[in-house]
Amino acid sequence: MPSSVPALGIPPPHPEAVELDDQWVATVTPTQMRTAIERFLQFNQVTMPGDCPLARWLGVLEEADLSQRNQTQFIKSMDYDNQRKAHDFIEARRLAWGLSVLYAPGRRQPDVDRSFITDQLLHSDDLSEANPLLRMPVGTFTVHFAARLQQAEAAQVRICGRTSQGVDLIYQRANGGVALIEQKERAYYKSRRLGLEPLVRDVRSRVLAAAEGLKAVTEPSTASDDGGTFTPMEGARVVMVGASPTREVARQFYDAPPGGHSVMAKAMSAWQLELSKRGASYSPHGMGVFCLAHDIEPTTMVSAALSRFVDFGLVGGGVCDEHWGRVAEVFQKTGTKRTGNH
Repeated sequence: MPSSVPALGIPPPHPEAVELDDQWVATVTPTQMRTAIERFLQFNQVTMPGDCPLARWLGVLEEADLSQRNQTQFIKSMDYDNQRKAHDFIEARRLAWGLSVLYAPGRRQPDVDRSFITDQLLHSDDLSEANPLLRMPVGTFTVHFAARLQQAEAAQVRICGRTSQGVDLIYQRANGGVALIEQKERAYYKSRRLGLEPLVRDVRSRVLAAAEGLKAVTEPSTASDDGGTFTPMEGARVVMVGASPTREVARQFYDAPPGGHSVMAKAMSAWQLELSKRGASYSPHGMGVFCLAHDIEPTTMVSAALSRFVDFGLVGGGVCDEHWGRVAEVFQKTGTKRTGNH
């Protein structure tokens, strides 16, 4: 039976909140957020290397807590170091928020593959980046989107690791509907340097790669890599792509001109058409693009979580379509567009 006590020691947000909100931030201190992340690692019996990007995030949380207790300004300017530190703080809070949702009292705890933690959360998004301060943990968006789904409707969640190629997240609703979610995201610093056209090209490449991965697991060949029989997975195919552009570029991507369609809407429709021409099993049932854009101002930290989720309907026929019919309404609740001081 699910416990009524927060497993990670911090309260969850309001049941309907699908994004980090001011009320939750005011309730939970940065030190409590750090402790929750550390308890999550302990819960999964994983030791964090001291030089990984996540360890740096936890250090920034501690620094922010000290500033809060001393009533001093945490972000003092718009220079390079403060921008980077504010980004770490915002994303560390977002990770703690996601974990507080997944381990909320009364809720079935997620099934987290240990390799997800060791190979992603405790790893780096870009080992080719010369400056280690610009490397970020991998997989934090997977945690964040799993939390969004749980806030939309509590269900059984599995965060996959290396044992499940082609699927990052599995969401199983009480009505039997299953969603197989493949998520792709760009390394943070490289994403920040993309203009609108390069961003569209980059997101397209990741959408296609995610769709190919989902096609492979839902309609695989009869033989697996080791020569045995491969059993197809059953579930709706959902593609999620995360990016971290500047807010200016994110707005250019999402905002529609008067009487027209946004670049995002036109691009996602074109990608769906391109995939459908390759075969019904290539077409995702739904597709979402999240831009987690952070532009730091002198006196506040503004984080824009801009997102759209598009339901492409039931395509191709078969059991995967049946699953989409059972889970589609949940996904429609996760795509929000919200800008605020959080």
